[in-house]
Amino acid sequence: MKRVLRVASRLVLVVSIFLIMGLGQAQCAGLTGDELIELNPKFVDTELSAIFGTDLYQELTVYLDSGRGFPITFLVDNNEEILMIQKIYYPDYKFVDWHPWFDQEEENPLILKVYGTVYSQQIYLAAPEAELGKIPLEHVSSSRKVDFKLGNKVPLNFYDLKTINLGLEHYEELDPLITDDGSIILFAPPGPGMAFLTDDKGEIFTILDVFPVEGGRTSLYHPELGEFVLSNLSLREAESRFDLEEWTVERRVDRIKLDYAEWFEPGFVIEKVELEDLMGMGLMIEVDLFNDSGRDYAMVMFEMKVYDGRGKLITEGIISFMNSQDGQTTRTLPGALPLETAVDLDDLFYILKFMSAQ
Repeated sequence: MKRVLRVASRLVLVVSIFLIMGLGQAQCAGLTGDELIELNPKFVDTELSAIFGTDLYQELTVYLDSGRGFPITFLVDNNEEILMIQKIYYPDYKFVDWHPWFDQEEENPLILKVYGTVYSQQIYLAAPEAELGKIPLEHVSSSRKVDFKLGNKVPLNFYDLKTINLGLEHYEELDPLITDDGSIILFAPPGPGMAFLTDDKGEIFTILDVFPVEGGRTSLYHPELGEFVLSNLSLREAESRFDLEEWTVERRVDRIKLDYAEWFEPGFVIEKVELEDLMGMGLMIEVDLFNDSGRDYAMVMFEMKVYDGRGKLITEGIISFMNSQDGQTTRTLPGALPLETAVDLDDLFYILKFMSAQ
């Protein structure tokens, strides 16, 4: 079975962003660690951990990236209700410098064992007490009894959270892009940090973490935030307000295919691409390349990456053309890209990147 597919050129990604779907209710009562895991089965093995220095609270940490490098930590009480959400940022990592919504003062980050130099951002859902001292949960002192206490919970509303989280004064109201009727608002800082999707009254549906990184192929784009990658952690069903998962998939695919092209420097045109599924063992590749460069080449090489309809990388490899003559069409050398399972050719697209011509 063969199918002629479409071509898209490479895409550079700059910003990573992951999100947590949240409550649409005014109170956070009833939002427990168990409910969080129940809504997100992939975290079923996540367990509560003790916090050194206190017997009143525990922490629940989840990792949304496969490298386990960017966790989000929840502070829960003895009833497992979530009272605070925390992220840690590394000033030596990529583009994360100090920002006024971080917990520490400028040029005064924390220096922690194992973690090194860090800033943190803690978003409280209950009024904080001074005893906590904005120390990351993993590093509350074990050498003395702290037993810090938090006050009453506030409604899970952006404007209410601002009353107990002074860093939120730096946030801006932005277009969320997922709807066009004004019913959903994005409150985000002008830089890395946790952000919020709310309704038009400030009731929070989603908490997002804007974190700049390089690399990747699943880019989205926001005019103020730039390019980003989106993952989600559900705290309740979004109902009919918006379909964030569907929107995310569509935008990821759009970003991968953004620079659609069939013409490549120094003067090559991709005329046709055919892929054949070899019973799940590989993709047979046939590509016709027209040479409009004004000169002949002994060998031309392209990098090829194939994605499914959700933007997941399926396979990749190098395709080569021998004896490419000016003004003539050359077919790629016979070959196949490896597969781990059978694929639906109707659900695939690919990108080609020119590598070299000799």
